Formats: sequence, C-alpha cells, structure tokens
Amino acid sequence: MNKQDCFKLGYVIKRHGFKGELSIKFDCKTPDYYKEIEAIFIEINEQLIPFFIERLRINNKGIATIKLEDVINDDDSGPLLKKSVYLPLNLLREDTSLAGGLNELIGFTVVDKTHGNIGKLADIIDQTAQVILQIDNNGTDILIPAVDNFLKSIKTETKTIEIEAPEGLIELYLGE
Repeated sequence: MNKQDCFKLGYVIKRHGFKGELSIKFDCKTPDYYKEIEAIFIEINEQLIPFFIERLRINNKGIATIKLEDVINDDDSGPLLKKSVYLPLNLLREDTSLAGGLNELIGFTVVDKTHGNIGKLADIIDQTAQVILQIDNNGTDILIPAVDNFLKSIKTETKTIEIEAPEGLIELYLGE
C-alpha cells in the first residue's frame, strides 16, 4: 500500500499489558467509526506494513487497545511503538467535519480560491484555543485557522481541501 493512497489514523503510544497488545491514539473526532476495521498499516522504515486485527476496543478518549495477529509479546510489539498508523483512503469517513477530524486529512493538497494550490496539509495544531491548519508550501509554513468560514470542501477522491483564506493572510506568509 502506498502512503499517498492512505490517511493517517493515529499512532502507537504504548504497550498494553504483556501479550503484544498496543494502545493506539486515534487522531480523529469520532474514533468509534473505525471500531470495525479488520487491518491497519503501520509505518516502519518509511514503508506501510499491513497488520490484521484480532481484537479492537476504543475507550471514550479515542485510545484503542488493539491486538494484532502475529504480535504476541513485548519483543514483537517493541518495534511498533511510536509509529504512525494508516488506513486506506476508501475507509475515510464521508461525513468528515470541516472543522473537526482534520488529522485524517494530513497529506492532502490545500487549494485556496484566490491563490490555487498552496501546499500540503502537514499538521493540525490543536494545542491553542483555535485549531490551526499547518500547510507546507515548499518549506514555508502557512497557518490557516480551521473554521468553517475558511474551509469550503474536502474531496477525498482527489485528496484536496478547498479553502477561502481571508484577504492578505496567505500573502503574509509568502511575502507577496
């Protein structure tokens, strides 16, 4: 599976017990949507490696306890710690909120109504009062508030997020 055909669901945060179970932080607003998945991809050495799921439980904080086939002890689970977890794009929720669940869209191309393609969604900054889209424009970060007034549409088939940034905001970052 190629990374461009997937979206980042979250990451492995720690071991859960001693029998190979893992705790995975889902970076989405409605993790219960993914409670029936049968497999995940974990990024190891820049490759997406498939793992089939034996058991998956999600708590109310978006943390999943997961048991993977062929991961039976600490030796098996150790190399998976702190690794990113991906799912194929066809499993992306169709009802992704424009102002929530945006971590699922990291890597999508961001297109502004005025400026056209302004880069790729690199990260979501949500440690502030306002959720911010961090867009990578050839090494320059563009920060756009993730509000419904600016976010116009998400097209999963083309991996595109369409925005309408306020006048002057993008120019501030690009020096236009």
